[in-house]
Amino acid sequence: MCGLLEDQLVQGKRLLQVDTSPLLQARATLRPFLYTDDVQGAIFTEPLRRDATTGGIALKITKTSDGLYTGAPTQIFSYSLDGDKVWYDLSTVFGEPFKGQRVTVESPGGGTINWPAGTNPGGSQVKDASSKGNVVFTAYAAA
Repeated sequence: MCGLLEDQLVQGKRLLQVDTSPLLQARATLRPFLYTDDVQGAIFTEPLRRDATTGGIALKITKTSDGLYTGAPTQIFSYSLDGDKVWYDLSTVFGEPFKGQRVTVESPGGGTINWPAGTNPGGSQVKDASSKGNVVFTAYAAA
C-alpha cells in the first residue's frame, strides 16, 4: 500500500490514516510506533477531529517503543480541522526518524507534502484540503 488509499467512511465520517505498512513490508524487523491518545501501532486510522483546547492534533511517530519518552528522533504529523478545510504539516524533533526514506502526506484535491529523503526539503510544508476527503501519511521503505 503506497500513497492514497480508497476513501473510507466510518459512521459517516472521513478518516485520517497513518500508513507505515510499506516500511513494514520491506523491513519486517523495524516497527514504527505511533503515539496519539496513548494508542500505538503500525497502521492507525481515526475520524478527522478537532481538539477543543488547541484546535489541532499532533501524531508522533518514532522507531522505538519508548521513543517518545527517551528523546528518540520523532516525526510529527499534525493537522487542524477548520470547517470545510483540513490543514496539515510535517515536522521532526530530536532528529529525523525516516531519513533516507520517502515520506508523504496526501489528500484528494489537496496539496501533497513530499519529503523524498525523509527530511524537510526546506520552506513551508503546510498544505490544505477539503475536510470531506481522507488525509494519508505514508512512510516508504528505504530505496
